[in-house]
Amino acid sequence: MKPRLHRGSLAAFILGLCVLCFLGGAAAIYYRAPGTEALAHAFEGGRAWYAVWAAGDKNLSPADRQAIADLKHHPKITWDAKRALNGYTLISLLWSDNVYLVDMKGHVVHEWNMPFSKAWPDATHVHSMRAPTMIETAQLLPNGDLIAQYYGSEDTPYGYGIAKMDKDSHLLWTYSDNAHHNFYIDRTNGDIYGLVQKMLMSPAQPDDVHFLHYPMLADYIVRLSKDGKEQERISLLDAFRDTKFALLILRGEDTRDAVWDYMHSNSVVKLERDMAHAFPMFKPGQLLVSLRNMSVLAVIDPGTKKVVWAMSGGWKRQHSAAFAANGHIILFDNQGAGAADKSSSRAIEIDPATGNIVRQFPAKPSQDFVSVIHGRVQPLANGNMLVVESDNSRLWEITTDGKVAWKYALAKLPEKEIPMSGIVSAVRYTAQELPFLQDVKHEAH
Repeated sequence: MKPRLHRGSLAAFILGLCVLCFLGGAAAIYYRAPGTEALAHAFEGGRAWYAVWAAGDKNLSPADRQAIADLKHHPKITWDAKRALNGYTLISLLWSDNVYLVDMKGHVVHEWNMPFSKAWPDATHVHSMRAPTMIETAQLLPNGDLIAQYYGSEDTPYGYGIAKMDKDSHLLWTYSDNAHHNFYIDRTNGDIYGLVQKMLMSPAQPDDVHFLHYPMLADYIVRLSKDGKEQERISLLDAFRDTKFALLILRGEDTRDAVWDYMHSNSVVKLERDMAHAFPMFKPGQLLVSLRNMSVLAVIDPGTKKVVWAMSGGWKRQHSAAFAANGHIILFDNQGAGAADKSSSRAIEIDPATGNIVRQFPAKPSQDFVSVIHGRVQPLANGNMLVVESDNSRLWEITTDGKVAWKYALAKLPEKEIPMSGIVSAVRYTAQELPFLQDVKHEAH
């Protein structure tokens, strides 16, 4: 008589076999076994799908998006008019196609709207359109034109491009590449410095660095003309290669993210000629880049396309590094006082000559000030800095002595509704920088 396998035993055997196959495949992908490039892409796609599913339905309906936009009507404002830089603040919200310009009292004076699908009806440069999109960063021109960078949730590459629209939200041009996080507008000629990314599947490509794992996400700086045409591209991998800073790339392996995202660049700014005297170690036109997963700041010379300076310090997984007029660099330190302190964040000012932190807000680690991701900081003309505390949907203008000159706070959205931050970016402008508002006010009457 032949032995009979019990149904429960058969099910357990099949389940165990599936687990072993999964673990074997995952190990092959992790250790980059030959022939696993396609599996790596599929695995990443599955991770993205699961992240969206597990977080709840973030493919928001128009009504949901409007509910987020309605937060603009209920800000709480603290304002010290004598110490704050009077002007207008441009605000981008999570999962929103809208960008708002608010005055110091929190009143919306103008807004723009451009859904990604309207700007790119046929987005062939995007890897996946299953996840929602948003305007991650926006900046204004004096005539009311808005330049916006788009982000795709849980996609790789996650940069979705840059678009320009006029003050009435009419599309002017698009840049169809995987531009992400942030960009900088040259004050001299209007050129746009942005960050783009692409997946390198193997080291046998021009941008390879032999000691890294593949496939990997490669980072680039691009320079666009003011009409959105690409003029120049700098590979950040190549910028580090054959320099004394090359091994800093390996710091990107010590990260919570997939090993393929070594750099995760998230800001680029140009050292303008009128500020260069404050930074004698750099030259006018050189570019400061923040590399989050490396916890490194780097300065790149666009002439040689090489890193000429790089620094790590007491910050971890930072965002939004910028030159300040006093010769210091400011940034948003997402990990607060140290790598082990994951419950607080801070805005800091460092001396690039020594790496010393010369100012920070809050003065002491606080669990009430946190942004796990996102977070921005902008140096202001009066010496203050504008800080975006994304997770708690708050903006802070901080004086040189650490006082709050202006605070803009929205009601924090419940985690079950929006499981990430609320305010993504903000930029302060003076009235003199926005002459188009005179026409807007005239039209309103």
